[in-house]
Amino acid sequence: MGYLIAQLIILAFKIANWVLIKTKLLVPASYIAIVLIFFESWYEQNTMLADGIAIALTACIIISWIFSIKKYLYWKKKDKEMDIAYARRIAKKMEFRNGQLVEAGQQGELSPLKDPVIRYSDGTTLTKW
Repeated sequence: MGYLIAQLIILAFKIANWVLIKTKLLVPASYIAIVLIFFESWYEQNTMLADGIAIALTACIIISWIFSIKKYLYWKKKDKEMDIAYARRIAKKMEFRNGQLVEAGQQGELSPLKDPVIRYSDGTTLTKW
């Protein structure tokens, strides 16, 4: 029974550690734990300073969250714009004739486009299908 309780406590610490790392709150939490455990008398004498340091650390983390969210939204918008531009490039090169996808401007017999290759200005190519 003691072994099971010990394993549950270890699991709880692992989960708490994972959450603190993912939310970037490990440094403020460590500061608070160290101050309360090892510097209790200093904390009692300098409560305002110790709390100010903890609040400043937490505020820095919250600011980093704001920048991370802003960067994520920027790149999500940029990816969407790139997808739209890619679709427009494909639409210019392709067209449907008689229900088949063919290259735009293709003359003669209508043959379906089996493996379209997109060539970029830097020399790279992309096969879509």
